[in-house]
Amino acid sequence: MDARRQIGFKLSDLERLRSAPVLLSAAGCALLALAYYVTARLGLVLQLPGTNASPVWPPSGVALAALLFFGVELWPGVIVGAFLANFFTLPSGTSGLLASMVIAIGSTLEQVTAWLLLRRLVATGSFFEKTRSIFWFVATALFSCTVGSTIGVTALWSTGIVPRSIYGSAWFTWWLGDTAGMLVLAPAIYFWLRMPVRNYSKPRLLEFIALAGVTVAIAEIRFGGWFGGEIANNLPYLVVLSLMWAAFRFGPGETSTTAVLTAAIAIIHTWQHMAGGDALQTAGRVFAPFVSPTLTPNQSMLMLQVFVCAVSLTGLTLAAAIAERTHFEEELTEAEARLRTIFEQAAVGVALIETATGRFVRVNDRYCRLVGYTAKEMTGMNFQQITHPEDLQRDTDNMRRIIAGEIGEFTMEKRYYRKDGSTVWVNLTVSPTWRANEKPEFHIAVAEDITTRRQAEEALRTAHAKLQQLSRALIRVRDEERQHLARELHDEIGQNLAALRINMQLLRDADGPRRTRIDDSVAIIDHILDEVRDLSLSLRPPLLNEAGLTVALRSYLEEQSARSGLSIDFASTADGKSLPSEIALALFRIAQEATTNAIRHSQAKRVLVSLDHIKDQIKLVVRDNGIGISPQFREKAGDRRKLGLQGIEERTAMLGGEFALRSNPGAGTAVSVQVPFKSS
Repeated sequence: MDARRQIGFKLSDLERLRSAPVLLSAAGCALLALAYYVTARLGLVLQLPGTNASPVWPPSGVALAALLFFGVELWPGVIVGAFLANFFTLPSGTSGLLASMVIAIGSTLEQVTAWLLLRRLVATGSFFEKTRSIFWFVATALFSCTVGSTIGVTALWSTGIVPRSIYGSAWFTWWLGDTAGMLVLAPAIYFWLRMPVRNYSKPRLLEFIALAGVTVAIAEIRFGGWFGGEIANNLPYLVVLSLMWAAFRFGPGETSTTAVLTAAIAIIHTWQHMAGGDALQTAGRVFAPFVSPTLTPNQSMLMLQVFVCAVSLTGLTLAAAIAERTHFEEELTEAEARLRTIFEQAAVGVALIETATGRFVRVNDRYCRLVGYTAKEMTGMNFQQITHPEDLQRDTDNMRRIIAGEIGEFTMEKRYYRKDGSTVWVNLTVSPTWRANEKPEFHIAVAEDITTRRQAEEALRTAHAKLQQLSRALIRVRDEERQHLARELHDEIGQNLAALRINMQLLRDADGPRRTRIDDSVAIIDHILDEVRDLSLSLRPPLLNEAGLTVALRSYLEEQSARSGLSIDFASTADGKSLPSEIALALFRIAQEATTNAIRHSQAKRVLVSLDHIKDQIKLVVRDNGIGISPQFREKAGDRRKLGLQGIEERTAMLGGEFALRSNPGAGTAVSVQVPFKSS
């Protein structure tokens, strides 16, 4: 927000010109042309004899300030004002007219060049308020003024108005006059255009009036020739005192205004002294800086302009530096206030802790409520005092790693002892406040209360453990029931059916239809016997107890291959007979489930089953070359294959083993189970 809005200033007619239509823009050009012409006539009073090159050229500052504030659209005002000022000064005739036209073009190019460079190099609105901006402003003025002075003096020489012998001195006078006009006058005019009304308080207004009075007094004393003596005559830089006052107490606008006031008084008195040079030489002494019977008026004015530019830029740069520092301090104060608000009102506990001792330096209200202590009590404690002993070592180890630079920060879940003796769980994040290669002094600890979450997690773990225990008990009961059913089917139903078959065979001696029916009955009994045998084998294969896992698994896979027509290969390096019955049964069921899934769902051409004894592990792998399992399958609940895989995972967990499923669409599936087993 610019200064006009800060003081509630209503836009003036001049400011409306920035966005006005063509008619108002033309009026603005006319006003600029008039201002350029009037100030040019003042500057031409001090022109170098025989030329229109003046060591004091205010129009350059007026034009640049107008273009920077209103926009480059006012350039016609510059060309018209420059033409008129030179046309009524140079000799009449064709040479004067031609020279005036060329000089007007050069003066306009000078201003447009300065405008283009400043708009490109400096942020809009801060042309004179930063030290970097002042540097670019000076460089731009020094460069752009070479354009106007070179074109102007060349026009005078080529038209015969200026002889070749004074081309160099005319060029330097012209260049220095334009440069001084830009450097001294442009900042002050720009600031007053931007904020024509200052919202001073009464004491501030009185101080500014006092500043103006002191500035006038110092300038009058130093350049008015009121006091004599070599010491007093060689102290022109006393005017810097008023510039310093303006810079420290006000700002760049008031400082540039003070510089213009000082320059005006110095120029007027110096020209007066030099204009009365004969009388002064008769008196024998002149008590004013840059005035000497041995100097021409032009030389004195050139020396004065260098002095004025130097002190003005010094004051403006100082004011810009102070303004930048003030702005930085204000931003820093605001940032500190925001940080303090964030610190105090944070929804989590925040503490500043001394790294060497662990002492709490500052804590917010949330942290105090978290541990039950007041802020005053906390500042007399360290974090070790309230940390649970089981978490302290891990906490200090992490701090040691931060100090050593091994990690940038750490997060851990730990317990604090509250003032009432209860325990609170927190999620702690610790970050250092020092940079690399700096001495560790303080760190920030952010603590979030996770007691409720930890309690919920503990309850969930307990429920899961109970559910897992129940699931494993269910699997054991189911295996025992299967074994019982297999025994009953084999011993009771199987034997009874076998006896019934023998009896039916004894009745085959009958003839006729009765024999046919008996044969059908025998066939039915044979079919029932086969079904009972298959059911008994699926419930509990006898070979598993008699010959071990390897033989039982091979027999089962050969039977499944024959039934499905799928190529199933089996390879084993494990001694299946040495395995405990619970491991053998679990691995058999896992192989059974994985093989069934491959046959039913994988669309594979081949299945490979391997059983290996590797060190103290038994590893079972069932791999197929089918369509694989899509990622969406794992998110799908209730699928028979997913329930089967969960059963495999549960059986593996019961044995303390590891389950792995590797599958990609179109690349097959591999089910891997690895359980611990130490052979005797």
